Amino acid sequence: MLFLTEGRDVPASRFRAEQFFPFFEREGVRCTLVGAYGKLYNRLHTTPLGGPYKLLTRAARAASGLRAARYDLVFSQRPALPQSPLPERLLARLQPRIVFDFDDAIWLGPGGTPSAARERTFRHVVGCARWVVAGNGYLARRAAAPEKTTVLPTVVDMDATTPPLKPRGPRAPVVGWMGTAGNLPFLEAVMPDVLRAVADTPGARVRIVSNARSRRYESHPSVEQVGWSRDREVDLLRSFDVGLMPLPDDELTRGKCGFKMIQYMAVGAAVVASAVGANPELFAGSGAGELVPPGESFEPALRALLSSPERRLEAGRRARHHAVERFGLAPVAARYLEIFDRVASR
Repeated sequence: MLFLTEGRDVPASRFRAEQFFPFFEREGVRCTLVGAYGKLYNRLHTTPLGGPYKLLTRAARAASGLRAARYDLVFSQRPALPQSPLPERLLARLQPRIVFDFDDAIWLGPGGTPSAARERTFRHVVGCARWVVAGNGYLARRAAAPEKTTVLPTVVDMDATTPPLKPRGPRAPVVGWMGTAGNLPFLEAVMPDVLRAVADTPGARVRIVSNARSRRYESHPSVEQVGWSRDREVDLLRSFDVGLMPLPDDELTRGKCGFKMIQYMAVGAAVVASAVGANPELFAGSGAGELVPPGESFEPALRALLSSPERRLEAGRRARHHAVERFGLAPVAARYLEIFDRVASR
């Protein structure tokens, strides 16, 4: 199989493709991964070179599709060129056995703006695919191809993403957020609520982990900003006592698949998240913290967890249990393999 993704460090590539390769290869599937963005992306995406870099790497990925005829199946994530379906249409001629996997509202432009070109590309890409895998039910409905669509969540390796070896105690808590540059505005929108709750807890602080920095909170005494890296990702998650996932309620965020929340749960951190997108379904029955209705303040839910170490620790324990029970790799890998067999047999 040829796996065409947006980039090697992009979450969808890592957690909806690459981490399953050991499972796939044990079942006789030989996997080749081609990602568009390389390691330079995290350094260039906010500079004037970011645009040209993205265009060149996406074009290189599109060219990689010319090798598709050598493979039995192609697994494609996001269109190679967001505003043109031509690479995927050519890909389908070379190798029609395509599984299209997506976990975001990719028919929208930057910041969730409507885009007729992206919408058209999305429709063509879905049409070219033999099977579609969507990260949540909302995305599946937007694909409008129920006869060939499966919903699979984005999950993590529970054996690698574990709680810290030293149990969390009644120390000064860390309220954490991990995410990409494009999602920073969602965090910044609730930071006044978060900082009010943190201010009343001695020693508490906010830790932002991202491939970008929030300039608005660059010098705030209660805010620490740490650059994301693949090597440190799990350790940084383990440093959180409470994980945040704030989202407004709009067309873009309804496509979010709750992965950030699953990561927090996996390391045994309590969760305060918006009841938007896939979050209510993933959170249901977990006891992992609090879901905040759209438009309401994060402050009361966060204050309740920060003021009670016992409540916070119990929420984290329940979060880990819920994650292990529902979001492990093996069941999702098996579902992917069933899809691959179905498409290969056609």
